[in-house]
Amino acid sequence: MITKINELSLSSEQAAGSIKELEKKLNQMAMVMKQLNAYRQTRPVYEAYQKAKDKDIFYRQHQSEMIIYEATIKTLNALKADGRKLPSYKELREQYTQISEEKDRLYQEYRKLQQKVKQHETVRANLEQLIRPEQKEKRRNRSRQEDRYK
Repeated sequence: MITKINELSLSSEQAAGSIKELEKKLNQMAMVMKQLNAYRQTRPVYEAYQKAKDKDIFYRQHQSEMIIYEATIKTLNALKADGRKLPSYKELREQYTQISEEKDRLYQEYRKLQQKVKQHETVRANLEQLIRPEQKEKRRNRSRQEDRYK
């Protein structure tokens, strides 16, 4: 019984660890997707800035978009620092959906394992309560018998 509880607990802990890893990956992917989306939205403003005759005036008029664009470029370049090409937004979205579904499946498995652990713990506790009174009764009988023989 105890070994079964330990096995279920170990499986539960492994599932929880996997869920945490997937959540980290999802958070990273969400950050990259956010940056790609910001880049996509601010790129036309930057292109217009490149074509503008008076860049200073254009920059002041569109300062917030330009700052966002520049920050996005820095972030995306930092993400590409290891030489890998960033996947497209569409590819990231598909991967995000797949990983999210996997996380949901693992979470359901984790909850089932937690329920089984709880059930087994309850059964173990009930068995211990049933066994202990019998042991106490045996001890009382022994002490009574010892008292009689004294």
